[in-house]
Amino acid sequence: REYLSAVKVPDRLQSMIIYSLAGASTDQTKNATHKEPLLTKVAVARLRALLSSLGRYSPGAHLYPSYGIGEVPQAFTRLCAVHGGLYLLRFCPSTLVIDQIGRQGEQKAEKTKRFRGIITTAKQFISADYIVGSRNLLPRAIAGEYKSKLISRCVMFLDGPLKDSGEGTAQSGHACLAVVPPGCLGNDQPVRIMQFDHVSCACPVGMVL
Repeated sequence: REYLSAVKVPDRLQSMIIYSLAGASTDQTKNATHKEPLLTKVAVARLRALLSSLGRYSPGAHLYPSYGIGEVPQAFTRLCAVHGGLYLLRFCPSTLVIDQIGRQGEQKAEKTKRFRGIITTAKQFISADYIVGSRNLLPRAIAGEYKSKLISRCVMFLDGPLKDSGEGTAQSGHACLAVVPPGCLGNDQPVRIMQFDHVSCACPVGMVL
């Protein structure tokens, strides 16, 4: 926001750029109580990605899965395979294997932890260099201390759209993303609203999700 103010961008346009286009997830005003500053270089990278995505697969810049988020894991498996990865079905990790090493390689409990792999419920060891997962799903000894964040979600089925998606026009579409900046409706943080109609295969005809 400091950069936008320096180049004389009006406050209302700043909110549109910061929250709708650059995707800031926290209040970016000077008096924000829980502020996580959105760096200019991060915002520019997000804007570049957004602009380069316009018109690639639709008039807009966003993609959404059909039949709800159940298709997201399938998209990951295909992306993983393209880059040489393996996707294991019906394998659940039961144990994470961690080495604790010192700077010279000697084992010392108080030194750095290094991930080695997992042991599955079938007692099979699978080696790996990294583990990727949500911190709240990993043991605290591995994830370390962190400040938890609260995310409020609400799922609603409505008999009409909150906002017309433009059906029947040159910019017709069946999905809509709206962002409510902090302070507009008494909200202290940005609110994102995603709206889908029956074309998404996630709700009946005549209703919106």
